[in-house]
Amino acid sequence: MSMKKDKTEGDIMVMGENKYKTLVRSGEWNAPSREQQEILALTAKLETMTKKKKGKGNEKTNKKYEWKKVAPKDLQDNKHKNGKKYHWCIKHQMWTLHKPEDCKLEGKEAPKDNNLKLTAALEVIEGDEDSVE
Repeated sequence: MSMKKDKTEGDIMVMGENKYKTLVRSGEWNAPSREQQEILALTAKLETMTKKKKGKGNEKTNKKYEWKKVAPKDLQDNKHKNGKKYHWCIKHQMWTLHKPEDCKLEGKEAPKDNNLKLTAALEVIEGDEDSVE
């Protein structure tokens, strides 16, 4: 008689439970395989490299092009930089290579001159005061 035939269902269940508990304690139960561990490590490394690259690139780019966001005193002025002629685009609110009248930016209107609105409002108010007196 072999030992396998001598074991009852209860004995097999106890052995299975003991094996399970041993694997859980050692951290081997549901542990990723070698291939899975390698994939996890490579994924983490790729994410780290991507984050580092994004952070450095944006910082350098932002400093390099900060001048493009500084509005001129006269909106008709042009700027020459690196052998290129830049124009102030009122829709983009920055220096661009295209002329303001050639801008193709959709959905944005050129900012309206608030001083004109204020002047018009003051004229209306002053006109109303004259009619009251």
